[in-house]
Amino acid sequence: MRALANIADGNEARDAAGTKGMGSEMVDLGFSVLRFSWALTVFGAQQAANMVTASPTAQAHAVAHAFDAVANAVEEQFGGVFRGAYKAGREYMPGIGQGRPEAAASKG
Repeated sequence: MRALANIADGNEARDAAGTKGMGSEMVDLGFSVLRFSWALTVFGAQQAANMVTASPTAQAHAVAHAFDAVANAVEEQFGGVFRGAYKAGREYMPGIGQGRPEAAASKG
């Protein structure tokens, strides 16, 4: 979760780049988008490495926990119709995850 806290605070990166005080929301937005993209790339690489370096039981648990933590953090950012859409999709997924799309379809 420490990594997620670092992702959420982009001030250090902007300060290091010398953009502090420029008053440009677009600069802040640009840095945020780049940091988010980079964070997802590194996160994916870390989870791929975890899957090949740990024992099968440990890797499955650790990787699942990491993805759940990220999904929960992202879910907290949703509001309105997007929160509803996310929850609907999340409820649909267990049947698909079990290889049974008909189970997911029967939920609705």
